[in-house]
Amino acid sequence: MPRPVNPRQPPGDGETGINIYGYTPSLSLAVAALVLFGIVVVGNVAWAVRFGKKTRVYHGLIAFAAAMEIVGFAFRLRSHSNPFLLIPFVLQYFMIVVAPVFFSAAIYLSLSIIIASDARAAASLPFGLKPRAILATFVTVDAVTTVLQVAGAALIGVGYSRIADGETPPLTPENANKILTAGLAVQTCFFGIFIALFTSFCVKGWRKYKWHSPDMMLLASITVASLLLWMRIIFRLAETAAGVDSDISQDEGLFLIEFEGSCIAMLLLTAVPLEWRLRKQKRGLSEKASPDAPESVPAGP
Repeated sequence: MPRPVNPRQPPGDGETGINIYGYTPSLSLAVAALVLFGIVVVGNVAWAVRFGKKTRVYHGLIAFAAAMEIVGFAFRLRSHSNPFLLIPFVLQYFMIVVAPVFFSAAIYLSLSIIIASDARAAASLPFGLKPRAILATFVTVDAVTTVLQVAGAALIGVGYSRIADGETPPLTPENANKILTAGLAVQTCFFGIFIALFTSFCVKGWRKYKWHSPDMMLLASITVASLLLWMRIIFRLAETAAGVDSDISQDEGLFLIEFEGSCIAMLLLTAVPLEWRLRKQKRGLSEKASPDAPESVPAGP
């Protein structure tokens, strides 16, 4: 479906000849996002200040991801008054695409913290994998694939703008979209692998140790948050694979899937702070300790 043409010809300073969004960004969605991600930032900054150093980086990563979402939706709010501005489009896309990288890094880091909370837990990792190797591998893949996505999206925007101005773009929007799709495909695959590893870790640990530490609420919240984030990535892959002029990419109602996936996942992990759950579990074990109870080594401040 062709994108709306700028009624001002020639376009004003900083404007494109067409609306790259394909729609005018919603004012109410942008405001709701600013409020909800603001709650995530405040909550995780509070947890980072209150709890020990072992989870400070974890909460800091979530807060930083939410802050990037805030900046991204602030630019979408700016686009509401003029959807033909190129810079707000590129910056909102960059912020909203890159933010989940820091959030997923927090999820990867949580696995290392969980294992550190129980000396036996490392044995539950499949194939004898090490927590640090898992963290380094998946963070690196996320970083590389995100660079591909941002580069592809920027080239799509430039391509459409050049074509609308009657010029030849350095790369056609269709070819630029292939770069974007490739980055998403690799990211989708690797995040699915991580979820499989984490699920195997949880199941094996529960069967062997009944998970005295950490507790099942913590594991469940991380699992659900991971699935929500994966749903967001899969949707974006379907969106880009359909093509730059598809109805999917120009439907803000479907964009809600991206927003809801990241937002609900961040709110969930904000409501169940990692260190708080570990400390609560430690207190519970101390109160219920018995001579034949299995010994665990929970994390402390």
